[in-house]
Amino acid sequence: GFLRYKGVDISRIFAIQDMADTNGYEDFINKLKEEIKNVMKDQLSDIDGLNYKGNRKAIFDVLLLHNVMSVYNCNEKNVRFSFKDFYANTFDLEHVRSQTPKDISGDKRKDWLITNLEYFTGVEYDKIEIERGSAEISKKEETVQKDQKFRSLVEGMKDNLSEEKIDDEWNLWDVCSDLLKLWGERTDVTTSKVYKLLRDSVFKESSSFRYEHSISNLVLLDSGTNRGYGNAFFPVKRRTIAQREKNGVFFLPCTKNVFAKAYSCKLLDLMNWNDSDAESYMKELKACLLNI
Repeated sequence: GFLRYKGVDISRIFAIQDMADTNGYEDFINKLKEEIKNVMKDQLSDIDGLNYKGNRKAIFDVLLLHNVMSVYNCNEKNVRFSFKDFYANTFDLEHVRSQTPKDISGDKRKDWLITNLEYFTGVEYDKIEIERGSAEISKKEETVQKDQKFRSLVEGMKDNLSEEKIDDEWNLWDVCSDLLKLWGERTDVTTSKVYKLLRDSVFKESSSFRYEHSISNLVLLDSGTNRGYGNAFFPVKRRTIAQREKNGVFFLPCTKNVFAKAYSCKLLDLMNWNDSDAESYMKELKACLLNI
């Protein structure tokens, strides 16, 4: 499946099979692996050097191969990588720890506000239903009503949210209240007090991070999820992915593993993706791909 994705003609694969027929299935698999190593030799020769700004196609292919080989190496023999689901979706390269945003404004700001409000309240915007009545309403009016209902549901949680302290100054309602206020403004979210609180104190993403554009900070994510939550903080992304998977969205196995911190050696900080996590992920990539 991966060789076909890379454009290897099916006749070449049949030729490999014919060469291996006399030595059996294991020889066929080994020859396929050799073919993959040959096709991917340039990308695999310097995994450390792959960078989002200059090697996006190479990174995409390496990450896809990581998913394929991880499933192949799984102890469950009946588990197969689903190329059917892969081709049925569109995938983007996604930063695990978001790029430092220049701004969060325009269309991006509403998505960012919604995903953060969902994270703190558990209210799911996409599951909100509105009463249509007998008259047809426009898409714009439907969105307006949905927005109002979502905001109303969040505001109805004020008493409970007020009991949850973040620090000596802020509680969860303070955060949600400030996020709701930003909803009606046009300012850049990153200049707000609540954004700086979330970045610095809640999600701790103000600290330096060495691997922003390295492959060790990248995964393959379906376009709908990726473009929906924008420059969200790591735990907000993790929650969004979990919720969307429950709703039937297909996620690649290694993407789920990364956001579950399955490759991480140090689990003291579950709220952040840091240098140690990226280094452990890189170690896993190399262990899987350099020993095909």
